[in-house]
Amino acid sequence: SGDGSQIGISESGEAPDDDGAWLPVTPNATQLGVVELDFATKVSRLYVFSTFPEVQPVSGYVSAATAASISNVGAVALRQYSDKQRITVDGIRIATTWEEAVKEATLPPTFAEHPVVDTASITATTADIKIKTDVTSKLYYTVKTSPIANITAADVASDAAKDSATATANELLTVSLSGLTLATRYYVYFTAQNKHGFSEVDSAVFTTIPTMVANPGFERWTTATAPILWTISGNGSVSRDTARAEGEYSAKVDARFGRVDLKQTVYGVVPAKHYKISFRYYTDEISIGLGVRFWSNFCKGAASIEADSILHSGYLKSAGEWMQFVVEDYVAPDSADSFSFEVRTMSSSTAWFDDFCFADADPPGISISSCGLSFSAIAGAFDSQAIRISVTNIPEGLTVRISGGDSACFRLLPLQADGAAQALTILYAPNAEGLHAATLTIAGGGVSRTVALSGTATAANAPSATITPISSICTGADTSPYSGQRVTIAGIVTAITKTKSFFVQSGSGAGSGIYARFRGNLVRTGDSVLVTGWVGERNNLTEITVNHDADVVVASDGHVIPPPTAIAIAQMGKAYHGVLLSIDSVEVSACDTDTAKYMVSSGESAIQVAREIAATRPALGAVVNISGVGFCDNVHQLLPRSAGDVKIVRDAPLATAVRKPDSLRGAASAYPNPSNDWLHIKSASGVAKIEIYTIAGTMLLQKEFASSVSIASLKPGSYIVRVFFANGTSTAKIITKK
Repeated sequence: SGDGSQIGISESGEAPDDDGAWLPVTPNATQLGVVELDFATKVSRLYVFSTFPEVQPVSGYVSAATAASISNVGAVALRQYSDKQRITVDGIRIATTWEEAVKEATLPPTFAEHPVVDTASITATTADIKIKTDVTSKLYYTVKTSPIANITAADVASDAAKDSATATANELLTVSLSGLTLATRYYVYFTAQNKHGFSEVDSAVFTTIPTMVANPGFERWTTATAPILWTISGNGSVSRDTARAEGEYSAKVDARFGRVDLKQTVYGVVPAKHYKISFRYYTDEISIGLGVRFWSNFCKGAASIEADSILHSGYLKSAGEWMQFVVEDYVAPDSADSFSFEVRTMSSSTAWFDDFCFADADPPGISISSCGLSFSAIAGAFDSQAIRISVTNIPEGLTVRISGGDSACFRLLPLQADGAAQALTILYAPNAEGLHAATLTIAGGGVSRTVALSGTATAANAPSATITPISSICTGADTSPYSGQRVTIAGIVTAITKTKSFFVQSGSGAGSGIYARFRGNLVRTGDSVLVTGWVGERNNLTEITVNHDADVVVASDGHVIPPPTAIAIAQMGKAYHGVLLSIDSVEVSACDTDTAKYMVSSGESAIQVAREIAATRPALGAVVNISGVGFCDNVHQLLPRSAGDVKIVRDAPLATAVRKPDSLRGAASAYPNPSNDWLHIKSASGVAKIEIYTIAGTMLLQKEFASSVSIASLKPGSYIVRVFFANGTSTAKIITKK
């Protein structure tokens, strides 16, 4: 049916003539349709099931009849209402008995959806993973802190005696993990079983957050004004903000009309244990209030242990830059089981907060969770084993190195340090058969620890991964010759997006770079990597999609990034997507405060600049030398990597950014124009500030938190008004007269 809620049967192939020939169906679900064609009665019956009934029901069907004689099945026709519907048919079976036609497939289960970690659920000790099977089955899963090579379904099932659940066919199942350790990388392996056998093993990888604070970086919001797991009180407002953020968001607190408190309680505190707390804050330069303050107390249950706060700060102001508040060593009282804290933005202030951390702060001295690490692997395999160790109590000037005769067989993945904990992963990548040994040294703060590394490699039973040159994949053709194939590439990481996808380049020039679509946090710029994934085309961009962390191997780090290839805008084409480029002496020809993109042009050629990595945007009319990574989102783009990639050659005259007279952004307007006394700004979004400039760009007047400004002191002539709204700025030309 047109709305997708019914399926019908008819004799002619046209839509059924009456309502009795329709049955309801469930959108976005897999169901079984059965049609019985009775040669004797010339009646056909239609059934719809969500299971496999062993006996033919006596009711619950709709029917259609024909006057024609029937002696055989000539054709089966399935008609879709329109091309706007998306209907999948899988498995058409014709039989002469109900039992033969309606029987469950004798196949083991498969995962209808791969395991997906709900990033919003990750805390220091918990995480949720969503998964779906195609048939009802028993789901097994096992949780590891290091990857397991060649793990089988039987391994998962035997190792997960208590870690199981029932998965209903095609229903999303949430597996909730608890009791995890903060700042730890976890590898979760899944298999499903029915009476016909096990599914293949699938996996999910995630890292718990390195702090006991929930939603520490304000990345998760119920609404745009409600950060998850934070309590807000006071007379002002809290909103998520992208302009000043370490990750995707920070919390902006507007307390111009009354103070605002952000509060949270951290649970799982251990008596007599040492802790540290820190957070980043930013206060606006134009704020006239006292800034922000911090209070905290250890608690037992809902009651504070001390009558007064055990720690509070004075007034904190950063005057237009990010600063960090840190207390290095709290000692939890004997009866403590939680820690309560709040940050207060004082009245008449505006502040931003990010990156709260409450974590272990044990006494100084490096400690390593395990020593004498050993490995085994197949020689030459790029998916060789890795061992992960935990290093705590990190001092200043930490150094980590691998030395010894076989040090080339052991590789360090990028270190991820935060607070008092650090994850250290070592890959064993042997270059020959036999026993290999090396020494891992961790040093800093006058303390040094060593760990013996040993590995045994057997002869390879399968060929090593073959490296496919990036230039063979990115030929500049509409479709890559490797599209739809799984390949392994090698190169240097040149840039990383906010979503943790990255660019890999080998050499320089056309065809030397490629975009790796990924959702991990394994690489840094300058890493030499081996990346395995599927080549495909998306929005006219050739890319490689990486599905698992194990498909990204960091061979070494600290490499020099290839220099940008200089091109003219007119040369930009598909062969330069993924390549570091530089384009000189181009003019910013279009931009707007409400978009993340702007245009630069030279003559009749133009290219879009997207701020996916760096937020820098020069003024309209400026002439710039610009570097970045070539990209495409249906149009050619350039992605600068940092503010240093955009160099101003000539500043824009303020007049070039002016819209037509009396034309501000959106529904705003400046009136009257011309004027000889007062200028008024009409806007639904509120006015934060008004500035008046000469045509040459000299500021003459400024008025904050007002929608009108007196221009009586200005001489007759043309001027520029710049208006600051809550969500951006806009300019217009005004005329004064006497």
